[in-house]
Amino acid sequence: MLAVSLLPMAYGAAVAWNAQQDSADKHRVAAALQLLGDRAGTIVPALQTMGNIYQRITKEPLPNASLDFKLMREPWHEREFLNLAKVESLEHEHKHLAAICSCFEHPADTLNPQQALALRELAITRDQILYTLTRTTARLDFFATGKTNRATSDQQIQLLEAIKVQYGNLWLQRNKPSRLEDILAIFDHRLSEHRENSATASKKVSGTFF
Repeated sequence: MLAVSLLPMAYGAAVAWNAQQDSADKHRVAAALQLLGDRAGTIVPALQTMGNIYQRITKEPLPNASLDFKLMREPWHEREFLNLAKVESLEHEHKHLAAICSCFEHPADTLNPQQALALRELAITRDQILYTLTRTTARLDFFATGKTNRATSDQQIQLLEAIKVQYGNLWLQRNKPSRLEDILAIFDHRLSEHRENSATASKKVSGTFF
């Protein structure tokens, strides 16, 4: 996914890629408390779930890449990475991720400013993954039926516009403006696809969006 800064991303990757380590390990607990203000001990399991989701939605591993990363960037009408997605896993992973990663919505008054910012970055990563799962399901439906759904397209526009705004705000708190325009262009490409789909979709409403 599109990361805002390296520290939360690197910590999340370290936790996810060492999932066999006890989440109650004292060093891991201390790091989560210092970086994220995690007094309840819920964030490390959530990071393990989020960081390894690519393994659970793919039919075969990609060398040096994760499928969710590729699926977010793949144009709507291409299928190279879409064909690798486990259809049966998408809805389950969406529900599980949304539930377990609610811990990122931490009361701000219990955190210092840097901890609050790091959690907001993890939350925007979660939201990108959730969006990618719903977009992937919509693309699979499109290739199965030859149709797009207006309600689904409009929901995805609303979701991605919110992610784009939040991402831009977080970026400017962590980084200089340089490169932000290039990154936001990725969101804009996806938004243009959804707007086109909405404009051309059938009026029939279906339940393809989780």
